[in-house]
Order: sequence, then C-alpha cells, then structure tokens
Amino acid sequence: MLAAVRDYLQRVSIGGRIVICFALVLVLVLVLVGVSVWQVEKINSSLEQINDVNNVKQQLAVDLRGSVHDRAIALRDVLLVDSAALPAVVRDIERLGGDYQRAWQHLEQLRAGQVGLSAQEQTLLHQLATTESQTLPLMRQIIALREAGQSGAAAQLLLQQAGPHFVTWLKQINAFISVEEGYSNAQTQLARGVSEHFRFLMLILAGLAAATVVWIARSIRRTIRVTLGAEPVALRRLINAIAQGDLQYRLAQSAAPGSILATTQAMQSALTHLLGQVKNSEQQLAGVSQGLTSGSGELAARSDSQSSSIQQTAAAIAQFAAAVKRNSENAAQADSLVADAGEQVSEGSRVIHDVVADMELIIKDSAEISDITQIIESIAFQTNILALNAAVEAARAGSQGRGFAVVASEVRALAQRSSLAARDIGQLLAKSVQRVRRNADSVDSAASCMARIDAAMLQVKQAVNLISADSAEQAGTVDGVVSAVAFMDESIRQNAALSEQLAGDARALEGHAQELHGSIDRFRI
Repeated sequence: MLAAVRDYLQRVSIGGRIVICFALVLVLVLVLVGVSVWQVEKINSSLEQINDVNNVKQQLAVDLRGSVHDRAIALRDVLLVDSAALPAVVRDIERLGGDYQRAWQHLEQLRAGQVGLSAQEQTLLHQLATTESQTLPLMRQIIALREAGQSGAAAQLLLQQAGPHFVTWLKQINAFISVEEGYSNAQTQLARGVSEHFRFLMLILAGLAAATVVWIARSIRRTIRVTLGAEPVALRRLINAIAQGDLQYRLAQSAAPGSILATTQAMQSALTHLLGQVKNSEQQLAGVSQGLTSGSGELAARSDSQSSSIQQTAAAIAQFAAAVKRNSENAAQADSLVADAGEQVSEGSRVIHDVVADMELIIKDSAEISDITQIIESIAFQTNILALNAAVEAARAGSQGRGFAVVASEVRALAQRSSLAARDIGQLLAKSVQRVRRNADSVDSAASCMARIDAAMLQVKQAVNLISADSAEQAGTVDGVVSAVAFMDESIRQNAALSEQLAGDARALEGHAQELHGSIDRFRI
C-alpha cells in the first residue's frame, strides 16, 4: 500500500504533494482533537454525575441524618430539661423537622426532574418515608406526655418505641448515603478507567501521528530531491554559472533521469555545442569579411588605374579626331586644287608632299590608337577576372554577400562591354590604316606621275573624292570611338563607386563579426 501511495505521489505535482501531506497532518490533528474531546466528555460526564448528582443526593441524605440525629438528641433532652427550658427544646425539634422537610423536598425534586432516582434509591426513600410516618407521631406523643408532666410514660415510650424507630431511621439514611457513595465510587472508577484508556489511546495516536509526519517529511524530501536532482543550493550555483556564461562549471554528483539537474546539464551541453558552432562560423565570417575588404581595396585601386588609362585614351582619340578633321580639310583643298591643277602644278606637288607627311602622321596615330585599344582590352580582361573573384567571394559569404554579388555581376558586364568596344575600335583602326596606306600609295604614284598630271587629272579628282569620303567615314568612326570611350569612363567611375560601397559593406561586416566575437567570448566553453 505504501508503494502505491508513493507511486501516486510521484504523479502529483510538488504543490499537490505538499497539500496532501498537510491535509493528512490536519486529519491526524482533528482525529486527536476528536478523540480527546470524546474522552474528556466521558470523564466530564462522570465528574458531573459525581458532583452534581451523587454528591448532592449524599449531602441531602447527610442533612436528613443530621436532622434525625439531632431530633433524637433533642427528644432525649425533652425528658431531661425542666419545664422552663422545654419550649426551647420543642422549638429546636420543630426547626430540625423543617430542615428535614426541606432536604426531603429537594430529593423529591430530583426524583421528579431529569436526574431521577434509581430503583434502589426510590426503595430506600420509601422506607424512609414509612419510618418517618411511624416516628413522628411517637415524637409528638412523647412531647405531649412531657408537657402533661408524665415524664415516666414519656421516657418509657421513648425507650420502647421511639428509640428503635430512630435507630432504624438512621440506618436507612446511612444505607442511602452508602448507596450514593457507591455510585460516586463507581463513577470515579469509570473516570479513572477512561483516563487510563485515554492516556494509552493518546500515546498510540501521538506515535502514529509522529510516524506519519516523519514519513510525510521524508517522502516530500525524497520527492523534491528526485525532482531537482540535487540540493537547491548546488542547483542554484550551477544555474547562476550558466547565466554568467560559465559553461565549464559542473556538479560532481550524477543527475537522475528526468530531474531538473539532468535537464539543466543537457541544456548546458547543447549550449556548449551550439556556441562552438557559432564560434567557428564567426571565425569563418571574420576571414570572409577580411577577404572582402582586401578584394574591394584592390578593385578600387584597379578602377582608379582604368580611369587613368581611359583618360589617356580619350586624349589620344581627341588628337586622332583633330587629325581626321585636318585630313578632311586637306581633301577639300585637294579637290579645289585639282580644278586649278594646270596652273598650280608646282603647288600641287607641294600639297602632295604635305599629304604624304599627313598620311605618315595618320599611320603613326593609328598605331598609337591601336596600342591604346589593346591596353583597354587588357584592362577589361583584368576587370572581368576581378568581377569573377568578387562573385566567388560573394558566394562564400552567402546571404550577406548577395548585394556584393550583384555589384560583381554588373562590373563583369561592364568589363565585357569595354572589351567589345576596344575590339571594335581596333578593327576600325585597322581599316583606317589600310585606307591611309592606300592613300599614301596613291600619293606616291601621283608624285612619280606628276608629269602625267594633266592626263590623269580625272583619276586624281576621283582619288581626292575617295579621300574625302574616307575622311568622312573616319570622322564618323572617331565619333563612335569617343562615345565608347565616354561610356567606358562612366562605367569605370560607377565601378569605382561600387568598389567604395563594397569596401564600406566589407568593413561593416568585419565590425559585425568582431561584435559577434565579443559576445561569444563572454561564454567559457
């Protein structure tokens, strides 16, 4: 049964167990109080019977006996005193008779009331009433004889009849007193028995209550200990250590499964494992952020270098545009001079020599522009490589590098467009060089055939027209190159701005990594 009670208590909450235990203690206290009240009530009933009933009856019987005894003595005095003292003795006898009647009426009231009288008491009272009815006439007769002066007859009546009646009367009263005394003794023995039984019962109940309280206390202690898994002080120290970040603190004792200590230790192990993973991730994040910071700085430096190269390219293209413009003007002048070739042959020869010189300059400028476009294409290639590296670093950074990945993609697209534009410029320059060389050959032929200028004027005019058309085409090509270079310059400026933004984001990421490192360092794992 104890095992069943223990199993039931284990399924109840701690508060419920304490309530049940205190309820049991309260029941035991109520049982002790109830038994005590019951036994004390029995003792009180016996004492009330003795004091309020038996002693009262016994005292009334004593009063009856005193009255009878004193009247017997007074009746004797009736015979002994002189006539002068006789009335006083008679009054004393009447007074004693009144006392007897008052005591007798009280007994009658007890018999008629709730107390009542036993059969033995009623028999004795009936005998007393009979004896009284027989004795009182003799007393009055003796007094009358004494008052009549017949002392001898009165004495003879006293000795022969009244005396034996007084003796019987007193014996009957003493018997009533003995009966009441027996009743009182019986009630006293009953009270003593109840007291002894009450003492023994109280010892048993007190021992049972003490054993129950001890068992309840041990059960509560064991239940709380099993639930907590350790002493509350030790468990509080462990929880405080965890709250302060000390995950290395351990208790020497083993924890029972399902206890608060076991749950706390499991939480401690899980926190240690989780913080170890977070610390590793934080270190990786710090490395990635440092790599991003370094890469963004290098990208910014290369963007500055590209911007400088683009500016140089723009200056060279401006010079080339001026040369093309001059070529177009020279072609117009040549067309004008062809009309007046006959008159200005010598001047035509000089102009041809000038054209040859200009063609050489154009070839030289075209070669420089070709070199510049190769530099632009190389810069675009390096920018494309940097964009690929930035995309790889952004992929490693995960969701935090998503914005950087978008920037890297835009840089890569701009680099590819710059490469295509540089390649187109190279192709256009190659065509221009070829055409300039053809023009140079034509001019050389014109110089060698100056003697046949008049005959070949038509051909010269056609050649000049071709030169004019080529110059116009070159002017259009140069305008396209200028636009492409301007676009490349704008793109590189955007790349530089994105590089600065990327550097700021990388520095912010590195700061967050340091904050995370500081937060993790407060834990000891």
